[in-house]
Amino acid sequence: MQDAVGQTETTEIWRKYEAGREHHNNDGMYGRVERCHHFYEGDQWHGIKSGGEELPVLNFIRPICTYKIATVAMNDTAVLYSAMDGDAQATAVCELLTRFAGAQWEKGKMDFKKWAVIKNACIAGDHYLYCYDAREPSESVVQDLKPQLKMQLVGKTSLYLADEQEPDINSQEWIIIAERRPVAQVREEARKNGVAETEVVRIVSDEVDETEIGYTGAQEVKTDLGKCTSLLYMAKTDEGVAFGRSTETVIYQPEQVIPGLDVYPVCGMRWSEKMGSARGVGVVEGLIPNQIEVNRTL
Repeated sequence: MQDAVGQTETTEIWRKYEAGREHHNNDGMYGRVERCHHFYEGDQWHGIKSGGEELPVLNFIRPICTYKIATVAMNDTAVLYSAMDGDAQATAVCELLTRFAGAQWEKGKMDFKKWAVIKNACIAGDHYLYCYDAREPSESVVQDLKPQLKMQLVGKTSLYLADEQEPDINSQEWIIIAERRPVAQVREEARKNGVAETEVVRIVSDEVDETEIGYTGAQEVKTDLGKCTSLLYMAKTDEGVAFGRSTETVIYQPEQVIPGLDVYPVCGMRWSEKMGSARGVGVVEGLIPNQIEVNRTL
């Protein structure tokens, strides 16, 4: 993949991101997700000019969702390894892996994150978790037997797929995760990755776009350099999964392949499947017409 050449030319990763945004805008995803969250939270007259009058709301959506979320999330979850052939040595290894997985589950606060994924999938239709090793990519990682696994929640509108009709996430050609990050932090990472200073200074703040649901640029904490949209790009190759990071005009982490990794470190939950779509349908969307009618009769 080649970096942008001109001052205003966007990177290839950014162009893929823009194609995803165009798809989501045409599909109405951003507005639909924001509306579902407003109705769940009780802000059911959002955008209505009432002249300061308090409009009536009888929010039955939230308790319905709370019950459904708890019904699913209260089930205990654990990662268990077992030997398929009953071999004693394999069984011993599986026991070690099970204990390791349990320790990582606790360190990653996965019980809390499980509730968050289920809740947001119930509201918006789907939600995701990105898992990664937080150690610096260096030769020492090969010798370090203590991985620093991190798990990051990713909202529906922050995940972009190569094929929005393919529900199997590991069949995607590429995946992009959009984030809002401080410019100073991104510039520092660029320098660590050997990016020329002439390119580093081109990493500048930009405006909040549709990806960020629930707030506007005016609500961001103002710092000296501000924030920018950073894209985490991952794609399948013959050798493994390649990872890179880009802003609008600068690839500040060149693609790096992790040999042998043949699955994306991203998992997700779809509340209900939607035919011909990689996305899901939540509980809230189907209840909104009834909720509107109830509020009108109050």
